[in-house]
Amino acid sequence: MAEEAFSVITPIPNNRRLISIAGTIPGCNTPAYWLFEKFLWKLIKLDKESADPITLFINSYGGDVDSFLYFYDFTTMLHSPICTVTNNAESAGAMMFIMGTKGHRYMFPSAHLLMHDCQIVACPDCEENKKPEDKTWKENKLIASHNRRLVSLADKCTGGKILKLLPKDLIRENNQEERDLAIFTLLEEEIILTAEEAVKYGAADHIITPKIFDKLQRM
Repeated sequence: MAEEAFSVITPIPNNRRLISIAGTIPGCNTPAYWLFEKFLWKLIKLDKESADPITLFINSYGGDVDSFLYFYDFTTMLHSPICTVTNNAESAGAMMFIMGTKGHRYMFPSAHLLMHDCQIVACPDCEENKKPEDKTWKENKLIASHNRRLVSLADKCTGGKILKLLPKDLIRENNQEERDLAIFTLLEEEIILTAEEAVKYGAADHIITPKIFDKLQRM
């Protein structure tokens, strides 16, 4: 089966701190992974040059959850703020968007986000011809671990506002177990947000206007 495309470009030649990534986020056992690794180390290089913001235009319908978590952990090591911009981001792509530096997450007016739970993981040593529902013990353990991480990040990156998607007083917000279960239920059912809703529920900070777009290109 042919791999879906993944691209990384610097669209403005005189602004190396603005990077556009698009397509399926590749897993470490796919041919395009070298490009993802190159992208991560480019962030390190830019961060060493200065602590000025790095702007990432992210347009992705998702991809490998392990690669997203690697990206998240990688960026927590940087001193530079990470500004994220999107037109459409789903699954792992949406998570990459919302983990941008608070106050610096921008969506185009017609953009949307789609977030969901982890349902499958890359497992090269699992039986190739098994049915999707016949997950191995290893897969189930990895999926549970990834979902705990995604719940924690969805809570953290939205400042808890994601819980406002639920009916008021449905949970006790100071009860972490109830919070985690509620957020997991939301992810399991899929969360789809317009740009306005993303700002309202803490998944984004700004809707892009012509003035903001000009500013982003100069950052």
